[in-house]
Amino acid sequence: MIIEIRINQPLNLKHTLEWGQVFRWRKAQDWYIGVIDRSVVKLKIIDNKLIADATGKIGEERIHDYLRLDDDLNKILTLINKDKLVSSAITLFKGLRIIRQDPWECLASFICSINSNINRISKTIEKLCMKLGDPIISSYHAFPTPQAIVKAGIKGLRECGLGFRAKYLFEAAKQVEESFDLYSLVKEQTDAAISKLTQLPGVGLKVASCVALFSLNKLDAFPVDRWIKRVMITYYLRRESTIREITSFARSYFGKYAGYANQYLFHYVRTVKPRKIFQ
Repeated sequence: MIIEIRINQPLNLKHTLEWGQVFRWRKAQDWYIGVIDRSVVKLKIIDNKLIADATGKIGEERIHDYLRLDDDLNKILTLINKDKLVSSAITLFKGLRIIRQDPWECLASFICSINSNINRISKTIEKLCMKLGDPIISSYHAFPTPQAIVKAGIKGLRECGLGFRAKYLFEAAKQVEESFDLYSLVKEQTDAAISKLTQLPGVGLKVASCVALFSLNKLDAFPVDRWIKRVMITYYLRRESTIREITSFARSYFGKYAGYANQYLFHYVRTVKPRKIFQ
C-alpha cells in the first residue's frame, strides 16, 4: 500500500531515524525501511511529499503520528534557539523530529541500550526481534511482546546478546505484563512519569527520560548521557553538576520543548569537533 503525505514543514529522515531515537531503521537506496508496530514500512521524501510503502493495516494517521508531523517544528526551533550553539545545531540538523514510538518497544530498546552504542544496540534488538517477535514478511519481525520476553527467560535473552541487560529486560517485562501500567504514563506529568519508570529494574534517569521523550509525549524531558552532560557543563553551567541539576536548568532555559533542544545538541556534540564547540 502506497501512502502519500504532503509535508509543509522540515522533515529529515536521516537525522530522525538513524541517530539513536529508534534502532530498527535501515537505508536501502532511496528508502528507509523499518517496522512500525506490526507493519514493515518504507519511507522516502520526494519534493514536498513523504512517500510510504507499507504492509499490514497501518495507515496515514499512524505514520503521521509516529513522525510527529503535527509538531510545528518551525515554531519549536524558534523557541529553543536561545544561543549560538543551538543555532548552529539547528542549521546543521534542521528537520530532525522527535519520534512518537510505542512505549513498550521504546522502554525495552533503551534497557538494551545501557552501556552500549547505536550499532551494537541495533544488532542486539534485531536478534531479539528475529528470535522472539512475530513474523511479518520476509525476514521482518514485530517487536517482541512483554509476554514473549518473559517466556524466553533470562537465558534466552542472553542468547540474543543482551549480557547483563537480560535480567533487567526480563524483570521489566514481567512487571509490565503483570501490573505496571506503562501506557497510562502518557497522562502523567513529566516528573511523575519519569519517577514511576525509574521504579523498573535497570531504568535510571537517562533511560526513563528517553522513554518519556520518545514515546510518552513529554517534550520537556531532557535525557542526560555523557555527551549531553559534557556540553551542558562546559557551555552552559560551567561547573560540575548532577543530572538533576542539568535537567532542571535545561527545562528552565529551553522551556517546554527542551527535549527537542536535547536532540539537536546531542547530535551536534557527537558530530562536530569539540574544539569548535567549546572554544
